[in-house]
Amino acid sequence: MVSKYSSALLKLQSSEKIYLHNPNQLHALSAGSGNKGNIRETFFMCMFDMEHSIGLPSNGDFIVDDTYFFDVGGHKKSFKQVKEIDNVYIASDDIEQGFGQRVPLWLFGFLY
Repeated sequence: MVSKYSSALLKLQSSEKIYLHNPNQLHALSAGSGNKGNIRETFFMCMFDMEHSIGLPSNGDFIVDDTYFFDVGGHKKSFKQVKEIDNVYIASDDIEQGFGQRVPLWLFGFLY
């Protein structure tokens, strides 16, 4: 369960999003291939969940350790949604090499 990024008291409220622990569980539970965006976000969240704190910012998909903002998407994902935020990175699926503040999504698998 992931809550909005806010003060400690507000974090005690109900969660904004609920993810399965592992993206493989999505494939086991869905009849089709599943929502690709949800699979990407589940993978990202799963890689950071054990050692880092994760929240949901107002812009972007995740904030990690109250410092780093991440927007998760495909190779065409732009910085349009998060252009006004410092310390923002895009975790891109379907790319092999990163450049600038764009990081291949698969690299986060090494955090597990």
